[in-house]
Amino acid sequence: MSRNYLWCCVLTLLLASRAQAEVAVWPAPAESKIEKLDPRINVASRIWTPGENTIRLSGAGGEHVYFQIVISCDSDTLREVTLNWSGLAGPKSSIGKVNITAYLAALVKVYAPSTEAGRAGWYPDPLAPLSGAVDIRPDRWESHKNQTFWVEIAIPRKTPGGRYEGEIFVSSGRGQLASYRLNLTVRGFSLPEAPHLFSLFNCSKGWMAAYYDSTRLAGRSLDDILVQYFDFMLDRGIQPWINPLLQPQYSEKDGRLALTWPNEKWEKHFLTRPAYQRVTFPAEPRGLERMEEGEPLSPVMEQKVRDWVGGICEHYSRNGWLDKLSFFGPVDEPNTLAEYQELIRWGELVRSVNKQVSYQVTEQPLPEEKGWPSLGQVADDWVVHGSALEGNRAELTRLIGLGQHACWYISCDQTYPMANYFIDAHGAEPRAVAWITYSYGLQGILYWAVNFWPEVRSPWRDPVTWKRSECNAPLAGEGSLLYPGEEIRAYCRLNDVSGPVSSIRFEQLRKGLQDVEYLYLLESKGHKEEARKLCGELVSSAELFSRDPARYEEIKEEAAKMIESSR
Repeated sequence: MSRNYLWCCVLTLLLASRAQAEVAVWPAPAESKIEKLDPRINVASRIWTPGENTIRLSGAGGEHVYFQIVISCDSDTLREVTLNWSGLAGPKSSIGKVNITAYLAALVKVYAPSTEAGRAGWYPDPLAPLSGAVDIRPDRWESHKNQTFWVEIAIPRKTPGGRYEGEIFVSSGRGQLASYRLNLTVRGFSLPEAPHLFSLFNCSKGWMAAYYDSTRLAGRSLDDILVQYFDFMLDRGIQPWINPLLQPQYSEKDGRLALTWPNEKWEKHFLTRPAYQRVTFPAEPRGLERMEEGEPLSPVMEQKVRDWVGGICEHYSRNGWLDKLSFFGPVDEPNTLAEYQELIRWGELVRSVNKQVSYQVTEQPLPEEKGWPSLGQVADDWVVHGSALEGNRAELTRLIGLGQHACWYISCDQTYPMANYFIDAHGAEPRAVAWITYSYGLQGILYWAVNFWPEVRSPWRDPVTWKRSECNAPLAGEGSLLYPGEEIRAYCRLNDVSGPVSSIRFEQLRKGLQDVEYLYLLESKGHKEEARKLCGELVSSAELFSRDPARYEEIKEEAAKMIESSR
């Protein structure tokens, strides 16, 4: 054997060793936001301990379980990175490989902190399906870069309880970088198909039209796109707030309105979905000329409103959907006595048509000022700002006990220490939203937008979607929880997706909605007090709650053990 050959072997080994030293791979909990230049590596967590090669997870049937694989590289580009995995074998059944999906958690640049608790940086957020290998390039001006891969395991309903094991492999053009055993404990119960909490999230057709121009539609109609987004949300237990595909058409004749329903296809499509629990219509028909705001309704206009409300009520009653139906007045977030009076006037008009139908207001039940009339004389469907929850806790409990509806909403003015959906907020905040909802005994969550993109060219290229408002602008990800899949190739060099792709924040919201089903199951076993106590371990109020993901898992484990022992 020649000396030159020996030196070549030694040099090859040294270079390989150096290359491996420049790459670190480790698992992280789903709530960890590993920024691009975060210097920490091999961080211990509830799901993984450094030095071990086992990822420990748990979940119930029907639950989606998440974790992350983080790759850090220095100096050179790490090419052709991909993930592969096996199915999971259990004692009585198996979870197929098709139930596991991997995503590239693409990095987006937050160039201005959203709140005093946030900071600028490159954050993982949009989830692009991992359709092939990707290259990880260290920053041009920095020697270190982290790239997160998001892994989802969908546990089929009625999967027998027990320990399920498989493997996941991380490779690059250099060969295998790491492998881990997947250790998934499946609980001895399944989550219900219909969620207990309703979630009303607005996905605007108008803002969709501003983004999906003729080149992006690619032969599809805007309604086709809208259905893709709505179905994507419903698959995650989250329904659209306003659905233009369910709107009736009306014609005017002799001062009266006649309604027609050309949307039977979409009613069947949407209203049979378990997550579609509320249908909201404006009390004022869109497009009708009316008086100036605050002016009395003319007798002719009043009759048209009655025709509109009555026609919708009759249609929904005939189809067995009346309990889903609610109308809202023409004033959002009333802040004056006149606006309270306006909402009461419209509520009385709706009630005069059908006393059973719900009337919704975006206000708390206790009047904002002493001496103002109570909206409770007409309203029974409350949408309460997060900052008003604590002051209305007792009244909301009373009204819900009477059979009324109540949910809460998060907006741009709810900043730290309150929960929000900002990209640079703590990763557990969207998950905490459902726990906060359960803590107050509320029935649902509302959010004003998932596709507010009018102020940016694209949410991929500029995630600071809230810029021009006086309400705490700029904010990263405000009103923007989904991303258009048609830009994946341009941004990530992976295959495009027709319609939406998710964000880490949206999946964390879904995770929280699944979490609280454990508490509702515990209630159904006769342990409501215990369920409330467990929630109290994490949530005291809308401003005081845990941001520690390990605590959420610990509390869920306690709840799971109680459910299993109560069978």
